[in-house]
Amino acid sequence: MTTEQYTETEKKNMETVRRLLHGFADGNVEQIDELVHKNFTNHNAPEGLQDRDGFRTIVERAHGAFSTFDTFKLNPVQLFAKDDHVAMMDVGEGSKDGRPYCHADIHLFVMKDGKMFEHWNSFGLPSQHDQLMTFLGAGK
Repeated sequence: MTTEQYTETEKKNMETVRRLLHGFADGNVEQIDELVHKNFTNHNAPEGLQDRDGFRTIVERAHGAFSTFDTFKLNPVQLFAKDDHVAMMDVGEGSKDGRPYCHADIHLFVMKDGKMFEHWNSFGLPSQHDQLMTFLGAGK
C-alpha cells in the first residue's frame, strides 16, 4: 500500500510505532507514556514486565545492551496498518568489538486512542533473545 491508501488514523498509528522503534535505539523512555496506553499488555514479555512500566524497563535494558555496541541501528523494513492494527518488521544491525550483529524482529500491535494497547513480537521468543545474549557473551 502507498501512504495515500492509509487513513489518517492508520498513518498516525504507524508513526507512533516508528517513534517507539527510534526510542529503543536512543533509550528515550520519556516518550513511553505518550506512545503506550496506560492499560498496555506486552504479551511476549517475561512475567512482571508485561505492563507499561515493564515495557519502560525493557526499553531501558535493550538500549543498555545496544549502547555497548560500536555501532547499532534499528530500521523498520516493513510497516503496515489496518484499522487499529499495526504490523512491523525491523532489522537491528551493528557491530561490537569488530564482530557484525544482525537480528530481525516482527511486531504486531493493537492500538487504542492513538497509543499501543497490545503488543506481540518475535524478539520476545527465546531463540531471538538467546541470539543476542550469545552474541553479547561471546564478546567478553
